[in-house]
Amino acid sequence: MLKKVNDSFDARTEPMVYKIEKNVPMPTWYRNSTGYKGQFPFELMKKNDSFFIPCASVLQDKIGSKVHQASANYRRIWNEDFKGAYRSVTGGIRFWRTS
Repeated sequence: MLKKVNDSFDARTEPMVYKIEKNVPMPTWYRNSTGYKGQFPFELMKKNDSFFIPCASVLQDKIGSKVHQASANYRRIWNEDFKGAYRSVTGGIRFWRTS
């Protein structure tokens, strides 16, 4: 941490000390050995099913891009036959499975 001394800064800093821990399991955020574990329920969807993501209108483009990319990743890794589309609707985003 820099300390102000007479209108100049002291560049001497304390080295950061890290605690090394053993046997801490790594979290699985996307998938594990049992299958898809993503944020969206793609694996539960049948053709013409949809789900709604509530969000502010200023976030609809960002959330839409996120769900589109997640569906593309799901298709690439888990299910080649999966196709979907999203649309901005009043109050958020709706995603439909189309195949």
